[in-house]
Amino acid sequence: MGDFFKSIRFKVFACLAALLLGFIIYAASTGGLAAVTSQLLGFIVTPVQKAASTVTDAVTDFFDQFIHAGDYRRENIQLKEQIADYQRQLVDYEKLKDENSRLRDIAGLHAENPDFSFLGAAVIGRDPDDQFGSFMIDQGQLHGVSVNDPVVTSAGVVGKIVEVGPTFSRVITLLHPDLRISCYEITTDEVGTVSGDPVLWADGLCKFQYLDLQTDIAVGNLVVTAGSTGVFPKGLVIGTVQEIQQENNGISASAVVMPSVEIMKVKDVFVITDFLGQGESLEDAVNQEEN
Repeated sequence: MGDFFKSIRFKVFACLAALLLGFIIYAASTGGLAAVTSQLLGFIVTPVQKAASTVTDAVTDFFDQFIHAGDYRRENIQLKEQIADYQRQLVDYEKLKDENSRLRDIAGLHAENPDFSFLGAAVIGRDPDDQFGSFMIDQGQLHGVSVNDPVVTSAGVVGKIVEVGPTFSRVITLLHPDLRISCYEITTDEVGTVSGDPVLWADGLCKFQYLDLQTDIAVGNLVVTAGSTGVFPKGLVIGTVQEIQQENNGISASAVVMPSVEIMKVKDVFVITDFLGQGESLEDAVNQEEN
């Protein structure tokens, strides 16, 4: 026991006790004992109160989920209905915008070509077995579509009708080697034939063939339909020249042409169902004049 009173631990304890006793005597003599006691209790009790409050709030929230579950469910349904309504309005807006754009395109085409009869159509599917971009449209024989009718947009030629059903039609595009269109370059008036190419199609390009070996056609020049076969009217834009090449036969040249229409991305088109000279080739017209 004597060793304890001589230890450092006892001396520290005695100092702390003396300080605490002095603090209490000072507080009592100045009238602040109650305040000190209150502060001490507050220091001890406050964390306990906070913990209790947190637990109470958690329990309240837990039971609130069950008590108001019906209200939350109804509110959730209302929000979903509002979102669906907004989505429908957005779809209607996009349809209206597309329709307005289509009407403007028709008006522009009619203004430039008053003898044309147009029919608007939407692309409803592409042929997975045709790498050259052929597609189906939602207009057919019942709407006045016929085989060989030109298919265009306001930007230029897309292709032509090759198959017609009652309410649908199949279109082959400028990229298809089976489609051959008599054309000319507007700066030089040089005439040739535009068709798809087994190599160029992958880059969205077609070929302007049977040009003079020493052709004056230049890169950037515009190629349009010649209207000499009765299938395509004269003056429809095909595209612009990207490159001049010499053919392997050594007697002619050709040009690589970028179509004015993005063939693989087109969604809406126009079918030209009638135009002045449709079905009449240049040879037929000459024969009629001679007779």
